[in-house]
Amino acid sequence: MTQNSNLKRRVRARAAKTGESYTTALMHVRPEPPERIATDSTPRVLTIETHSLLKNDLRITDEAGELLYTASWRPGFPTAVWTLKNRGRVVATLRRKALAPLRTSVVKFGDHEFTLRKKLAIARTTEIRGGPFDGAMLFGTLTGMDFQLQHRGVLIADATAKLLSMKDRHSVRLHATDDPVAEIMTALMMVDLLIQKHEEF
Repeated sequence: MTQNSNLKRRVRARAAKTGESYTTALMHVRPEPPERIATDSTPRVLTIETHSLLKNDLRITDEAGELLYTASWRPGFPTAVWTLKNRGRVVATLRRKALAPLRTSVVKFGDHEFTLRKKLAIARTTEIRGGPFDGAMLFGTLTGMDFQLQHRGVLIADATAKLLSMKDRHSVRLHATDDPVAEIMTALMMVDLLIQKHEEF
């Protein structure tokens, strides 16, 4: 916890000095690339919940019930845009790419723009192309919400099966507990996975 607090303090100091956004400053201050980060033996638990029948308002909380992120949908052209916020501040946006042969979402995260591309596979598989987690893969099932998010052989997050309901509540174990960027990427993948499921019903 102290290590994470120190990182946040250094990020805020850089952002104040350079005028960068928190997310951009984090990219420069972040101590190690994700493949070298030691995972904690006790993963953090993130919970994602939908708060509307249309499933266009999502909340992500930690194990203590503290709100970490909100994700909301708004109309856009040519496709709708999802916005991920942390304490009211925009962290990333996610937009479905129109006319793509395979389902593809374009993510804007700090100075990065990258894609989440669904692959043709028997199981649900999404690949991150570009950005700080280039090459990361989400492996899931077609019927439930269980998945594993891996990057270069390192398990970032996983979840056991949860079936959809009128009000979804889905628990995810975050293994890269000292990496704020891994937390944001996990949140984005959770949102994208839930959007995929809602588009299918």
